[in-house]
Amino acid sequence: MLKDEVLEKIEECGCFSEVEYPEKNLMVKTFNVTTEPVHLIINKITIGPVVSIDSIGKALHIWINPYFLGFDLNEPVLAVVVSYEEVDCFEVVA
Repeated sequence: MLKDEVLEKIEECGCFSEVEYPEKNLMVKTFNVTTEPVHLIINKITIGPVVSIDSIGKALHIWINPYFLGFDLNEPVLAVVVSYEEVDCFEVVA
């Protein structure tokens, strides 16, 4: 999929809010979850519960909170980095 197609799906779902950074030269878009839990289905693989998504260059950086999966850690961790070129199917499940 194209980067714009994926970002459009993230923006349309209504589960995320975009974080504005004061530095205008950053080529990063960050979306934080506003309604939990949110899972992503990318190429038929479910990722979640997602707490934040960063769009950096040619890839999505997807952050989850392992606490919601039953672990003691209650801090977001980087779960996966997915190149836009490798995305055939992208869906947001809230």
